[in-house]
Amino acid sequence: MSPRSRGAARERTRAHYDRHPFGFDQEEILAEKLERRVMGEAIRATRPGDLVLDVGCGASRVARLVRRTSGALAVGLDLSLASLRGGRRAG
Repeated sequence: MSPRSRGAARERTRAHYDRHPFGFDQEEILAEKLERRVMGEAIRATRPGDLVLDVGCGASRVARLVRRTSGALAVGLDLSLASLRGGRRAG
């Protein structure tokens, strides 16, 4: 894929998630991620003072789980500003 087509694909992806921000934030989904997935094992291994970078964070569910579980600092990075704003509102 050429750099130009990668840029176009990235822009289409950003535009899609800005129109339809990812918002599956139900507590059941968060609990399932924490208890039944490898990601949950990694989250439970974090400690206060650790820094977690969540690339492609969507609505920042992982960041909330990290803060809730260990108190570590979590930073989210996403193409969609609408998803990031939704994550910020969710706390």
